[in-house]
Amino acid sequence: MLEVVVGAARRGGQCLCGFSAMAPASQLYGRTLIRAANPRQLALTLDDGPNDPHTLRLLEVLARHDVRATFFMIGRYVQQRPQIARAVAEAGHALGNQPSPIESDFLF
Repeated sequence: MLEVVVGAARRGGQCLCGFSAMAPASQLYGRTLIRAANPRQLALTLDDGPNDPHTLRLLEVLARHDVRATFFMIGRYVQQRPQIARAVAEAGHALGNQPSPIESDFLF
């Protein structure tokens, strides 16, 4: 019986987390910006890099259009390709830490 209750609670938590991650107005994970003051402005984020050679090609495209983005990078990939991370920072883009994927069944 306890297994059924724990399983149902786990699935309910998964549904809540999944819905909140996809719902634009969700505030479960903190304050969420859903519209900018300037309607012609948007936030461009790129995850799981740096990826060779794609990140460098993307930097060229962004520079050509004078666009800035936020690159969320995985630490072990940055250690493997620090020159790419430096190029992103030198181009004026913001950098964020993307935690390394871990094998866990905490939520799933």
